[in-house]
Amino acid sequence: IAGNTIAANLGGFTYTVMNSFFHATLAFTGQSYGAKKYSRVNRILVIGVIQVTFFGLFMGFGEVLLGEQLAGLYNKDSEVIAAAVYRMTILLPTYFICGIMEVFAGNLRGMGCSLVPMLSSVFGACILRSWWTIVVFGALGTRFSLYVSYPISWLVTLILHAITLIVVKKRQRALRENSDTLTQDA
Repeated sequence: IAGNTIAANLGGFTYTVMNSFFHATLAFTGQSYGAKKYSRVNRILVIGVIQVTFFGLFMGFGEVLLGEQLAGLYNKDSEVIAAAVYRMTILLPTYFICGIMEVFAGNLRGMGCSLVPMLSSVFGACILRSWWTIVVFGALGTRFSLYVSYPISWLVTLILHAITLIVVKKRQRALRENSDTLTQDA
């Protein structure tokens, strides 16, 4: 329990950085979308994904490389440190997936679509992980089978956000084109 707590605490630093890209993407997308600068919306998404991937990988692998030293700041017991490093090794290098997932959600919310990303996140973070814990972890009972549920749920949620983003952008593009046609006809 102590090792898991240490790893979760250290992972919180990486998550905070990932979440900051969500907020930046949400704010800049909302401003650009509201100003009808639609090309900026796509650019914000691309820049956000690149940045969150870079910082997620940098921080994730950095924390894993310094895992023993960082965990040792919290506890000196070698078994506790080993348990912390084990969790960190599985989760932190994949945190960039969570970051990309959040950037996609921020882009969608900035364009006024908030219900579907929320439902996708509830499915991925709550329903899928609960199912995974009951079925997969229940059958295998290993820490790995429990910890791997996080990157898997992030990836599934990311895919759902990507599908939603494609649908929303197509729908909004069609609405703008119809609006332009109606304006030209009048």
